[in-house]
Amino acid sequence: FSAWVAQLLAWDIDVVEAYTAPLALILLIIGLVVMRNHEEVRTTLALSPGLVLGFVPSLFLVLDQPASMRALYWGSAAVIGLAAGIYVRWLAPVIAGSLALMTVLMANLGPLILDLDRWSIFGVLGAALLGIGIRWEQNVVGGKALLLKLAHLR
Repeated sequence: FSAWVAQLLAWDIDVVEAYTAPLALILLIIGLVVMRNHEEVRTTLALSPGLVLGFVPSLFLVLDQPASMRALYWGSAAVIGLAAGIYVRWLAPVIAGSLALMTVLMANLGPLILDLDRWSIFGVLGAALLGIGIRWEQNVVGGKALLLKLAHLR
């Protein structure tokens, strides 16, 4: 890995993902091997180092330019991670993908929301909270079932 970093430095590569993505991929592969060899290991322990290294270094660059190609690729990786986590029923990719996707969405929608008139923001948020409250009361059983399903993810 040190040779890879030295070569990137020699080529004057300043893209942060070129440095972090290979190591993140290695950590994810190691985590998958550990999970395969030890069934009791949870995904949050095995996959979190690779997922964190894959998403966090680019976070500040994505937040700095939320409408860039990097943000598009980062958000796509988040959707893929979320979908894969849901498909194989693993908690770590679901959490990482959800947080990353929410970050990209809020970075892009936040300025639009702030440009709205103050009263329209209060009205929309109030209506949304009222709808959420009504829906919550109707689906307490569904919420408990969801928490039970999340607790059973590997």
